[in-house]
Amino acid sequence: MQESFASMRRRSRRAAVAVSFVLAAAAAVRADVVAVTNYSWLQIPDGIVAGVGKPSNPFNTNGWTGFGTPECYRWGKNPWIPSGTLTGGGTDDYWAAIQLDEPREVHTVSAQFWASEGAQLRRFKVEGSSNGTTFAQIGAYDYGSFVINPPDQTLAVTSGVYRVVRIRMNGTASQPGDPDYLPGTSDPPNRGGPGVGLLEPFGTGEADYRKVNVVNAAQFGTVGSCSAALELKWTGFNNGTLADGNRVGEQMPWAAGEYFQIDLGAPRLVDRSILVGDDDWGALTAAFAYSTDGASFQAVSGLSAPIVHVGQALATEYTFTPAMARYWRVTDATASSYALFNQWMLYALPPPGGSVVVVE
Repeated sequence: MQESFASMRRRSRRAAVAVSFVLAAAAAVRADVVAVTNYSWLQIPDGIVAGVGKPSNPFNTNGWTGFGTPECYRWGKNPWIPSGTLTGGGTDDYWAAIQLDEPREVHTVSAQFWASEGAQLRRFKVEGSSNGTTFAQIGAYDYGSFVINPPDQTLAVTSGVYRVVRIRMNGTASQPGDPDYLPGTSDPPNRGGPGVGLLEPFGTGEADYRKVNVVNAAQFGTVGSCSAALELKWTGFNNGTLADGNRVGEQMPWAAGEYFQIDLGAPRLVDRSILVGDDDWGALTAAFAYSTDGASFQAVSGLSAPIVHVGQALATEYTFTPAMARYWRVTDATASSYALFNQWMLYALPPPGGSVVVVE
C-alpha cells in the first residue's frame, strides 16, 4: 500500500526530532569538567605525589633527604636537598619526580633549585613517563658551567601525556669526567648534591571541576586586590604558578582590618582554600570572609582545623561550609614572624543543575 503524504510528513518530523535529540546529546558539555590551558597541574589539590629516586630505587616519598622532604618541591621553594646516601657522594644519578593524579598533557616544566655549601649544578634533564615505569628524556638545560644558586628555568618540553615528570641529574658513574652536578663540601652527608625547590608541570586538557583552582586569573579572569595598609600588597597571587617570588601578606601580628581579596568575576560555591606560603613564611592559621556585592563581608562558617602541608608551613589548607559568593578575602593569619603568600587557591562545587548541561 502506498504511504500517504500526511504519514510521510509525520515520519519526517519524528526523524527530525530524533536527529535534533542526538545532536543535542552529542553537544552536551559536562558542567563538572573544566577545560584548562597552560595550567599548572600542581594546582590540583589531591592526588599529586612527590618522590625522589635513583636507578636502584626509582620512587621514594620519604627517604634520602639531607633537608626537607619531597613534598617541599611539590608546594614551593623551601627546598628538598638530597643526602649523600641518595647520590653516592656525587657518583650516582638521582632525580626528583612529580606523579600526577592521572596521566595529563604536559608541554612546559618550571624548576627552581638549591645549590650551595659546595653543591653545584651544571645541567639537568627532564624525563616523562605515561606509566611511571618507562621514561624518556623530554627536555634538558645546560648552564654551561657549574653554578651555585642556579637561576630558575622554564622549559618547553616534548609535549605528551605523562603520569610522572622528573628532573634528573647524572653523576660521575654514568658520565665519567662530565657529571651534571657536584656534591656539597661543607656538610657532605646532608648535602649530596643540588636540591629542588619546585618542579611544576604545565599542560592543557580537562580536569574535574573540584580539582580546578577558581582563583586562577588566566582561566577565569579573576582580579586580586589588597587593603591600603597591608604591608606587602602584591596582587599577582592569582597568577596560577606556585613559583617562589613576589608575595602578599604581613609581618606578625596581622593588623586588624587588613586583607587581600579576590574577585572571582562571578559567584561560585566555594568550600575549600589553600594558601601557598613564600619559602617557610606560610601561615599556621588563617581567616576568610566572603561577599556577594564586594562591600558587605561575613566570615565563613564551619571552618575546619588547618592542614599544614610540610613542616615549614609551605601550604595551609582549610575546608568550610560552602558559600556562594563572588568576592573572597583573607582577613587574618598567624605565623612565627611573617605570613607571606605566593598563591591563593580556592575550590568550588560544580555549577547548580547537575553534572551535565545540554547545549541546544
